[in-house]
Amino acid sequence: GLDEIVVMGPGLSFGLDPNRGGVIFDLCHMDRALNLADTLTRRPEAYHHKLAEAGRNQDPGGEIASIHDQVKVKEEGLEKLLIYDPCTRASLRDHFFEAEPSREDFFAGQALESGDFLQAAYQVTRTQDGPDEAVATLTRTGRVGSTAVVVSKTLRAGRAPRLHVAYNLENTGPEPIETVYACEFCLTLYSDQDEDRYLTAPEIGNHHPVSETGREADLTRFELVNHGDGLKTTFTLSRPVNVSFFPLLNVSMSEDGFEKSYQGTVMHFCLPLRLEPGRPERLGFDIELKAI
Repeated sequence: GLDEIVVMGPGLSFGLDPNRGGVIFDLCHMDRALNLADTLTRRPEAYHHKLAEAGRNQDPGGEIASIHDQVKVKEEGLEKLLIYDPCTRASLRDHFFEAEPSREDFFAGQALESGDFLQAAYQVTRTQDGPDEAVATLTRTGRVGSTAVVVSKTLRAGRAPRLHVAYNLENTGPEPIETVYACEFCLTLYSDQDEDRYLTAPEIGNHHPVSETGREADLTRFELVNHGDGLKTTFTLSRPVNVSFFPLLNVSMSEDGFEKSYQGTVMHFCLPLRLEPGRPERLGFDIELKAI
């Protein structure tokens, strides 16, 4: 029953939810007919307790003991993937931390928030719809620690498959604060088993398989390359950031037993900041969806 914003153009379409974190919940490349936001959130399932209990009852030889009924697993260690997300995985979710979390803490959902923006409602302060460009601005005054901070993000989309996001972060309290801002994106490469799908940091020439949990420092470009579906997603940033990334893995149960399944790639673009009162900090993203 709450309003959302949907922008549709010839190159891309996207959906915004101002009421639950001001996030992107849908991001489509029109020519390829692909929704890059087609991801899932790690939630408890009724059958997960069987796997967790079986993992605790392994015998010294590594065999999983039966409990009330036989537990079949397609690979060892699946009980370690029983991690649940505190909120729906989406893009443009705004985090603030006292210190930058490790890549392992991001994966395990153990990064401690110092802000209150994650699932809060944002005010729609501007919308503009024209033949060549659509613009939406979302704004919220929240808190980082005990300090009032205003987060404003403006999204612009034209006829090309490209999205520009401009962030403005302003401390409206009386004292400066030290914080780490992190913008979360959750997009999918559709498979973590295909070597023709990978993550790359073009500035330093590093390639990472979709299955890797990793971190790259001081980047202004980061890419998701999907040769299988003929699409590359490029993030170009206005200032250097640290990028932590991991595969979103869910544990499901099929006729063959418990198995893990890839549900998306989570990226956190982290920027250490000293927010001085009345001196806004800015961060921009150009997100290009390019057919390859």
